[in-house]
Amino acid sequence: MKVYWTKTALNKLFNIKSQYFSEEETAEYKERLVLEIEKKIIETGTLFSSLNYENRYYIKVKPYIISFKFFPEEGNYIIIAFQHEKQNKKY
Repeated sequence: MKVYWTKTALNKLFNIKSQYFSEEETAEYKERLVLEIEKKIIETGTLFSSLNYENRYYIKVKPYIISFKFFPEEGNYIIIAFQHEKQNKKY
């Protein structure tokens, strides 16, 4: 199984910034975050389905909520949304 990211989700990830950490430390954090997100998606699969959208699932990793779709014929997951938990979006 493979996890892919849409451009929109990647842009949200790349826009993470910190006033407390250097750019290098922030880049390392993003790398670890990506690995953690992809691992959790593969582990949980389609366990947490969206209440508002068909064929959409979500997980929470740290303060982020990740929305994704699963394509069983290819065995692939595609992350379609990545946002901070304090953003007001419905799942």
